[in-house]
Amino acid sequence: MQQTVGWIERPQKKIGLDNLGTQQPCVTIYTRLLPGVTNVTDRAAYFGFYPWFIRAFEARYLDATDAAFREKLRVADCLMTLIAERHAISTQEDITRHSAACPGRLTLGPVAHQLADGRTVSLYKYADRNDDNKSRYFKNPLGGLGQYYLGPLRDQYTVLRGDIRTGVGYWLETGAPLADAYGDGLDADLFFAAVEAGSVTASDLDHLATFCPCNLHADGRDSAQTALISLFLRDNSASGVARRTTFALILQFLLHRDGAPAEDSVKEFLANCYSGMLGDQPWVLSEQLEAVRRGWALYARNEMLSLAWSTLFKNALDALDGHPKALGNIQGLSRWLVSTPAFAYRPAAGFETLLRNDTIEAPALVDAAHPDHELAFWRELLASNPPPVKRAIKLLVRLASRLQEEEGDSYRELDLPPGSLSGYPLNLNSLRSLAEKCWARLDADAWLEALVSEVLVTHQRIAIRKMGQSGEDTLMFRSSDLGYFVHREMERIVETQPRLRQALQILRDLGLTTSEAGHLPRLTPLGLSILEEMET
Repeated sequence: MQQTVGWIERPQKKIGLDNLGTQQPCVTIYTRLLPGVTNVTDRAAYFGFYPWFIRAFEARYLDATDAAFREKLRVADCLMTLIAERHAISTQEDITRHSAACPGRLTLGPVAHQLADGRTVSLYKYADRNDDNKSRYFKNPLGGLGQYYLGPLRDQYTVLRGDIRTGVGYWLETGAPLADAYGDGLDADLFFAAVEAGSVTASDLDHLATFCPCNLHADGRDSAQTALISLFLRDNSASGVARRTTFALILQFLLHRDGAPAEDSVKEFLANCYSGMLGDQPWVLSEQLEAVRRGWALYARNEMLSLAWSTLFKNALDALDGHPKALGNIQGLSRWLVSTPAFAYRPAAGFETLLRNDTIEAPALVDAAHPDHELAFWRELLASNPPPVKRAIKLLVRLASRLQEEEGDSYRELDLPPGSLSGYPLNLNSLRSLAEKCWARLDADAWLEALVSEVLVTHQRIAIRKMGQSGEDTLMFRSSDLGYFVHREMERIVETQPRLRQALQILRDLGLTTSEAGHLPRLTPLGLSILEEMET
């Protein structure tokens, strides 16, 4: 009987997976450099709001059950977001100062815009956690606290304790003072009256505008501002010192760049850290800040390496997409892939010659504005989809060339435990090893084939380990009786998020910087005072 084989659905698209394990060294670096700030803890106010709410709730509802607490917390969460969105509307200012990154804003933001002519909105409509509630703002039982802020407040700052299973509370030594300071200048009775009523009008939200995250440094909130500055910048624990030093480096950078034009403040900071320059001037720092600058430079270098490898993998998947390819092994698949249009570019020479020429011709590391600098390659990879193979290859050569100027373990300053990166084979140390031991005598075709084979084998290794550890299947391509085929498409290459955007937002929330579209933030007089304090 003749059988017909056909596809019943297109491969799934995935964008968020670390398919090659190349992002893990980046995560390791920025976690050590900026502890206590995560990719979802965007607003400084919530570090004080949640402890304040827990303490205020406890004082008002002495015999409340944990279920009642969760209900009121979720209502308060919705109320806070509506206050912030309404304040952005009434002031006609950018949301980054008001409601940006407030829990549930995508759901609740449009609601604030619909309030007019005395219309009332039900808070319970959005706070109700039932699965059949189409208007639910968040699924997590503890709302934004459980989803975003509880972990850092409990594990890094030791302000809160507990979890959804045991119940959430605050530590008397740390949580109570922070909660009390945050409450200064706030009308708690008015806030809880709105929570109790379970509904608000635009006028109600206007009367509660002091609760907007932008008002953390408003008149009458000095205690709250000081307490949160101390939480982020005056902690003398090991994590606190690391966090404070990165914040000090950011403030130093902003002070000297003085509001210079910039499309992306984070990219500009990383470029300055990588080159060791502030614009066209050497960046002279204290020994402690210089060590942190080198840490962020290491992050940037590892990020470029990750994007270069991911570019090769993305183009390989794109070329493989379609009917299965009847090839016997990865080496055969790699040989076929480099013959496809996606890999039409060929280096002008073998790897050894490429490396030697780049060592001679590459712009100086400090010449970050040069069009042939690796920072330009980084931008080019992100500007196109699919990203160009040519740029990825040039970037790998450049990074290998820079590594010749250094000796030993590229990650030595992190003081990692032995074997920490052994499960992530495409790192800076392995790049040095491949360049010295495996690629030196390969011609252009053989080297390109070796690169493609490296990413395919590494992906299989990473995916198999993930499957063994968590049961999660993350394989992007598979082998069947008919040959190799794409199981999941890679929509685009992705960067890691090093928490710097959140750090910049926190500095603004604390009143230490100002913001102007298209320019780097500037230090306020308080920001300059705090920087001077941290440098003494």
